[in-house]
Order: sequence, then structure tokens, then C-alpha cells
Amino acid sequence: MKEYFFAELRRRLSVMGIPSADPVGGWLPILWGGEPVVFVSRSGDVFFEKNHVGQKDMEDLYDMTADLAAEVKEYTTAVPSSPHPSCRLYPLMLRETRKVL
Repeated sequence: MKEYFFAELRRRLSVMGIPSADPVGGWLPILWGGEPVVFVSRSGDVFFEKNHVGQKDMEDLYDMTADLAAEVKEYTTAVPSSPHPSCRLYPLMLRETRKVL
């Protein structure tokens, strides 16, 4: 699901009004004022540009990005491992059909 992680994270960030750039070398740059300040790896790790440490706005951006990246990582890795909904419904339909017969 790694191929969907960045796409979904970018979508969720844009809904929150947080701009990001195209992924580069396995990293998704998160922008502030047009420059990258936070970076998210494909594994969901979030890193901060060290020259912005101590700036409240940048730390808030980091916190929001880290929370969102963890949430997106959780559901983009969980969905493929769950059975398809039709797989769960088929046995139920068979059981209901037998009751009618």
C-alpha cells in the first residue's frame, strides 16, 4: 500500500490547507511559505528541518503532519489485509438463503 500512502497523505493534507510538493527520493516534502520544512518518509516517519526548531508555527505543522501521517499509514496498511466486503457477505447470504429454504 506504500504506493497509495503519499497520494492519500497529500490529499488529506490539502483538505487541511497544508501544501506539499511532489515526492522526491522516497520523501514527501511539506511546505510552509513555499519552502519544505517537514518531510515524511514512505514508512510514515516525520522529520523536521532543524533550522526551524523552536518556531511555534513550524512545530504545530510538524505535530499535525505526524498525527495525520500516522492515521493515514494505519488505514492504508490495514485496508489491503482485510477481506473484501463481498467475502464477508457471501457466507451471510448463504446462511440467510438456507433459512428461507
